[in-house]
Amino acid sequence: MYKNKRLLLPLIILIISGCVFKGKNKGMDLYSVFWKETPKDIEQAASRKSDQKGHFEVGNGQFNLVDKGEVVANYSFDEQDAHKVMFAGLEINESYGAKVMSYNNTIAFVSLKAPEEHVKDYFNSFVKELGKSDSMHIESIAVAAVNDKVKSTLQEAFRVY
Repeated sequence: MYKNKRLLLPLIILIISGCVFKGKNKGMDLYSVFWKETPKDIEQAASRKSDQKGHFEVGNGQFNLVDKGEVVANYSFDEQDAHKVMFAGLEINESYGAKVMSYNNTIAFVSLKAPEEHVKDYFNSFVKELGKSDSMHIESIAVAAVNDKVKSTLQEAFRVY
């Protein structure tokens, strides 16, 4: 009986820690690596990687791949590996995953989707980093497709700023 009492306190602490950190992602933070050298462990964390020589340019109404010696690496974090990344300390929508592009060994592009409950937190992290927006352009097609809950969260966030 004495042994069980000694294990009770650590067990309670473990359960409380699990509740506190539930849903907290401890993976690579894409916000902290943006415009920095590509992390060495990104390839192991990604679901897949593809390399591309050169960049795309628009000409004659088409996208043309032009190779001027640049190296572009595309990393995909599919649903099964999306838990390995986060953005500004916030979890991402795992069903969407994430796409990361490295241009000449520097993270240059990140595509991900915020879970609905974190849209305001994402917005606040952008304002903190980039400053208050002085204007906003809204495309009616994109706005029409936005969930009402997300739309109201964004409207509230823009009123604050």
